[in-house]
Order: sequence, then structure tokens, then C-alpha cells
Amino acid sequence: MRARAGGSLADLGLTPRQRQVMQLLLHGKSNKLIARDLGISVETVKDHVAAVLRSLGVTSRTQAVLAVGLMSDLSEGSLS
Repeated sequence: MRARAGGSLADLGLTPRQRQVMQLLLHGKSNKLIARDLGISVETVKDHVAAVLRSLGVTSRTQAVLAVGLMSDLSEGSLS
């Protein structure tokens, strides 16, 4: 997993749209709901999700959510 402690989604080189998709993934939304919320196709959502997974160095949505959660926890110092 490439996510760094104390990093942010912007630090991963994600585009603004990819950051939006990741935020919706964090809320547990499906590709269909993300597509509806953002006004884009499900296929475009799938492309964005794949790019997010690559950037985080993970292979599943669950791993992505956990990686971003860990980044957030460490940057807030909750594990100190």
C-alpha cells in the first residue's frame, strides 16, 4: 500500500474528480450512486475508481477506504 501517513488525497496526485469519487467511496456509495451524484456514466466512475486504486497501491475499494482512513487517523495524531 502506497498511502503515506499524514498524507492527503491531493498528495497522491489524484485529480479533483478522483478525489470526489474517493469521498463518495468513503460514504459507501456504489458506482451507480456515484455516477448519479456526479452526473457521469457508471463506466466513467469505474475508470476513476481504478485510477484511485492504482494511486493508493491497493486492489479493492475496501482497501482504498481503509488506506485513506489510516492516512486521516495518522495525520490527526489519533494513534500517538
